Amino acid sequence: MRCMYIMLLCRREVSLADAIKKPIIPLLLEKMTWPPQGPMAMVLTQLLYVQFHADPEVQNYWDGPQFEELVEKIRVHIPREVGSGRERKRKREEKRREREEKLKRDREGEERRKKEREEKLKKDREEERRKEREEKLKRDREEERRTKEREENLKRDREEERKTKEREEQRRRESEKGKEDQMRMKRRREIGERRNEELESSGRKHNQQKTPSRKAMDDEVKRVDAGVEQLLVEEEILMMQHQQQHKQLYTQHKPQRRQAKLINDPSKHGTFP
Repeated sequence: MRCMYIMLLCRREVSLADAIKKPIIPLLLEKMTWPPQGPMAMVLTQLLYVQFHADPEVQNYWDGPQFEELVEKIRVHIPREVGSGRERKRKREEKRREREEKLKRDREGEERRKKEREEKLKKDREEERRKEREEKLKRDREEERRTKEREENLKRDREEERKTKEREEQRRRESEKGKEDQMRMKRRREIGERRNEELESSGRKHNQQKTPSRKAMDDEVKRVDAGVEQLLVEEEILMMQHQQQHKQLYTQHKPQRRQAKLINDPSKHGTFP
């Protein structure tokens, strides 16, 4: 009950005379002013604590939070208690700041690690894409090289086939030309032989009737036929030599085919009747 009277007295809800009637230290109440200052507040606080914990009647009237609120109102005016409260508040604020800073550091660390993981994942993906591009470029270049090689091989094969066909065609034409030349020479020889036979037969038949002019003409004809025969033999020999040279030139693949063709051309040796 004394705590209640002290509070009511402080709130000026009861007079000092009414409060003095109760078993409270009259001198303390007479000297006390509200709010209590310095040692007076400290003594009053101690008395309130003692009265609250010692008097069951006070405990039944006041509950804990109400009593703590009353004591706190008086305690804030005690210099030492004020300093201790500020220190506790400062410590609480410091701990709170430490917790916030730690939480902030943890969040920043987590964000940094997350960012590092994302950057590493991004770098890994970029490296993987770069390797894929390099592999694709390498495959494309290899495929291009193989395609170029196939085209070159095909071109070379076609060129070789064309040259082979040209050589075969040239040999066929030369063979046909040689056969034609041989047939022509054979026909000329046969014609010459028949002519000689006719001349000899005609000469024997009219040997007695020949005049000097006729005999001279027969001699000239024989001389011309002998010359023609000699030319035919020489041409046949030259033809065989030229054909042999052509075979050697085509076998060795030397760039003398044009010259051999010119040598083998009968138009370069004149014409025969």
